[in-house]
Amino acid sequence: MKITASAKELSAVASLVAIIAKGSESLFQGAGVLIEAKKDWVEIQACDSSTMLRFKLAESDTLEEGMIVVSADTFAKALKAVSGDGLVTIGTEKTKVSIRAGTSRFSLPSEPGDGFRFAPRFDTEGPVHTVAWHRIASLIRRTVFVADETGTRYATNQVVMAVRDGSVSLTTTDGRRIARARIEHESTDGDFTVSVPPKAFDTLKRVVAAASTAVTSPNLTFGISPEGNLLLVKVGDRAVLASCLVAGDYPDLEPPLAISLPVSASVPREAFLSLVTRVTGLGFKGSNGALFTFGPNGIGLVAKSSGLGEAASRLPVDGFGFGEEEVRIFTDPSFVADALKAMETETVAVSIGSEIEPIFLREDDLFTYVVASMQQPDEFESTVVGVEV
Repeated sequence: MKITASAKELSAVASLVAIIAKGSESLFQGAGVLIEAKKDWVEIQACDSSTMLRFKLAESDTLEEGMIVVSADTFAKALKAVSGDGLVTIGTEKTKVSIRAGTSRFSLPSEPGDGFRFAPRFDTEGPVHTVAWHRIASLIRRTVFVADETGTRYATNQVVMAVRDGSVSLTTTDGRRIARARIEHESTDGDFTVSVPPKAFDTLKRVVAAASTAVTSPNLTFGISPEGNLLLVKVGDRAVLASCLVAGDYPDLEPPLAISLPVSASVPREAFLSLVTRVTGLGFKGSNGALFTFGPNGIGLVAKSSGLGEAASRLPVDGFGFGEEEVRIFTDPSFVADALKAMETETVAVSIGSEIEPIFLREDDLFTYVVASMQQPDEFESTVVGVEV
């Protein structure tokens, strides 16, 4: 095998596949990267236990066909060292792979590619949907951060992707909050709903970045593998990313998302976020929690603990429409801040019920975020949030 390719592009792709392939001992079990050269194309492949990538180079020439496996980490480090040297020549020399660029030369151990776990091509049965990347990116930005990737609970380490009812949506939860974002998408090709590990979307962002030009980002085409166990994503004409689906029944989040609370008001998003970050900036979050008050005098927030002291602030804007009765809800203020940061509109619809019900935050009916209430500590029973700022 012998190829020439753009050093800059190859370095970017090598860094990407090294992230996917890290963490395994054997080249064939995930820590290797496959370089395959055919007459008209050169592809780079990498796999781990749940993610597989096939990436076609845009700027390459095949001088001699073949395929070889090298250490993904070493390959990425060698390409990074020569990323500014124009063209790179990669060829096989017995049991080694040589990398030449400018005045630099590397010789890396290699193995034949016959036993490699090949990444699938975009071969699907059933519905296929094509969506612009910037629209999918908006869904990812609003939801995936909620998933509990480090946890062991089945229900909280996945993202539900649904194409139905004229829309594409992502929904996830960590057990204490729920986020769902959707975009309109008209298609007659059929619906599907799948559960995907959160890391698949992090990898997808990296793949799109590597496949994008300075001017355009690619469209994404989604489908399910014929075996029904993989979500396949075609990134323009450059790459195919495959992610194993999460098996089993995902908890039905529609009932909590469909709850209708009696009081709703439109609140300036930036001002609300500023109120919350004044308190979270001091470290009040997680199990410490904070007390929100919603009423005729606006929104108040107070937090206190023996280790952090006390913080209180108020957003004294009239006309919110929360009614004459004050509602007090104790919850994690950092969760509220996360939702407000993910939104883009000038105002956010805030819906509340009683102190034991969640807080709903909505953005144009396309983004719904639910924050569960927490048990209010005794020391907050007599708290009055009267601070004006």
